[in-house]
Amino acid sequence: MPESAPDGGLLRAEHPPGRETWVGEDIQRALTRLDALNREVQHVEETLRVQRDEVARLAESVSLVDGRTQRHEAGQESGREMRQEIAALEERLLQEVSLRRDLSAQVERASQRDSESERELRRVLEVIASRLDQFDGREAASAERQRTIVQEIAADDTVDEHVDARLERLERQLAAERESSRHQGTEIARLAASLSTFLTNLEAIESRARTTLLDQRRLDDEVSALRSVRDREAELLEVVEQQRATRARLEDRVSRAEEALEEIRLALAAESEERALLTRLLAGESEQRRTLSERIEAQRDAVVDHFRRIVRSEEESRRREIEEIERDIRVARGLMVRLFEQSDEAEQEQPL
Repeated sequence: MPESAPDGGLLRAEHPPGRETWVGEDIQRALTRLDALNREVQHVEETLRVQRDEVARLAESVSLVDGRTQRHEAGQESGREMRQEIAALEERLLQEVSLRRDLSAQVERASQRDSESERELRRVLEVIASRLDQFDGREAASAERQRTIVQEIAADDTVDEHVDARLERLERQLAAERESSRHQGTEIARLAASLSTFLTNLEAIESRARTTLLDQRRLDDEVSALRSVRDREAELLEVVEQQRATRARLEDRVSRAEEALEEIRLALAAESEERALLTRLLAGESEQRRTLSERIEAQRDAVVDHFRRIVRSEEESRRREIEEIERDIRVARGLMVRLFEQSDEAEQEQPL
């Protein structure tokens, strides 16, 4: 047991007093540096994510500006097409105005022909009416003469010779009146036929006049529409100017966006370089950490070997101590046996 104290002191003396503290401090510093590097990497990744969002937002703005530019170009194309259409409409308007003048002249000529036809119709109707009046007067005169003849025949029944002569004269007069009436009826029939033909021509002329008036109204509507389109040309030109100003503003914004994108590209390049530097630093830290781990592992193996040697030496010393104690116990037992034997012999030798 007295030898255990030196062995215990030797065991305590075998431990280096500051080695474990130095290793722990190196590990703590390495872990702290790794945490700081991880935080820097997270900060860089967050910055890159924000910049990616900004780039995506700028890309959307650029795509929106491109869409507006395309719409603006389409609007300019439609403006050119509208100007071409306006020129075509103006040419058509001139043609329509010329056609309208021609139609107006035709309408005037048709109106003159209608007025002349109406005057001719009035004249013919007046002639027919006068002839009908004459025919009615002649018919009345014939009837009156026939009544007079009948009265004369009734009054002159006694005078046969005069009656026969007068009857012959009256028959001749009646035959002449009938012939005249027949001629007048033929002329009236001819005038009625010419009147029906004239009425047919008049209806055709009226139909043509109505068609001409409808065409004139349609031309007036088309001319009004063309004038409204021509009046809208100023508005279209103003819209085109507004589109040009909008395109200039958009081009300015696109140029500013391109400059911002270039700055972002440069910033991303710088960030990429920083990230590569951080990657190299992380690789160096990883290498240092690996070297430190190897050193720690080697030190751990050395400490374990040292402790194993200490344990083996302590076991050997304890075994030697146990052997000595057992040897002492055996010696003590032998001595005790001898003492017991001597005491027994002494008791036997004492007299009773």
